[in-house]
Amino acid sequence: KRGPPGHNGKAGPKGPPGPPGLTPHSVNCEWGEWDVWEACPVTCHAGNRVVQTRYRSYAKLPQNSGTDCSGPFHEERECQLPQCVTDFQAHAAPAATALSAGSAFVAVAAVGAAAAAA
Repeated sequence: KRGPPGHNGKAGPKGPPGPPGLTPHSVNCEWGEWDVWEACPVTCHAGNRVVQTRYRSYAKLPQNSGTDCSGPFHEERECQLPQCVTDFQAHAAPAATALSAGSAFVAVAAVGAAAAAA
């Protein structure tokens, strides 16, 4: 039981220290499962490298001096895509297909003019 509150009284003497608290255990980081691969951003490639990506999240974050997660947060892999075929490549004469892309308009015009003359 406690007595009535004092009036302008001083605090009493400090009591004995309590038992030591428990030291929290460390928790190491853990990765979650990988997400599914993102779709490839294009349906064909023009000779360049096209990649798709997937990510994973944390299942547990490190706590109380636990170790950080090791390994990557994301992965990339090359998309398995067919090479792009332009309308010019599909319909032009074999000799015209060897021309550079900068000459494509001239080659198509020449093939078109030859077909019109025939």
